Amino acid sequence: MGALLGYSFSSMYTTYGNSIQLYFAEDWGGGDYQSWSGTEVQSAYSEWAVISNVVSLIFVPLAGRMVDRCGSLFIMYVAACFFAAQSTALALLPPSQMLFTVVWATGSTPPLLFITALMPFFLQLLPDPVKITRDAGFLMVLSGASNALTVVVYGSILVGSGTTDKLMLGDRKQIPLEGYRTFFAASNVVAVLAPTAFHFAARCFPTTIRRHTTLV
Repeated sequence: MGALLGYSFSSMYTTYGNSIQLYFAEDWGGGDYQSWSGTEVQSAYSEWAVISNVVSLIFVPLAGRMVDRCGSLFIMYVAACFFAAQSTALALLPPSQMLFTVVWATGSTPPLLFITALMPFFLQLLPDPVKITRDAGFLMVLSGASNALTVVVYGSILVGSGTTDKLMLGDRKQIPLEGYRTFFAASNVVAVLAPTAFHFAARCFPTTIRRHTTLV
C-alpha cells in the first residue's frame, strides 16, 4: 500500500500532473479566467522547467544531506507538504500567468526530495540482501500499476467534469475550471497519504530491523 501510494504521488507529479498543468494554463491561465495562447504556454513552461531542473541539480547534494540528517520519512513529508502547497494554490487561487510561473519554477523540488528519500528508505528496510532484487522487482510492478491507476483515476476526474464549447489548440475542447480544481484538490490527498502509508508500512517491520535505521 505504501509503495502504491508513494509511486502514485511521484508519477502523478512528474508525468501526468505536468500535462494537466499545461492544459490548465492554456484553458484558464490568461488572467481574469481567460485562456492563454497554447504556444505561449509551451514556451513559458519550457523556459521555467529548464531553470527549475538546473536549480534541482544544484540542490541534489543538499537533499542527500537532508535525508542523512533528518531521515527519509521526514523528507518525504516535507516533499508532500511542498507538493500540497502547490496543488492547493492551483486549486484555490485564481489562475494567472504569474501563478503558473511560480509553480513551474519550483516544480522539480517535490519529486526531487521524494525520490532522494525513497531509495534509502527501501534499502534500509529490505532485510535480506539476497532477496533485494526480487523485492525491488516487486516494487517496480507496483510502480507500473500506480502509473496506470493515476491515469485512470485522475483522467476520470477531468473527463467527468465535461467540456465547454470553446476550442483550444489542436481542436481540444476547454475543460471547466471546476474540473481542474477538483483534480488538484484530489492530488493533495494522495500527496499526504503517500508518506503516511510508507510510515505505517515501515512500522510493520520487525523491531530488530527498525532499531538499526533512522526511518521510524
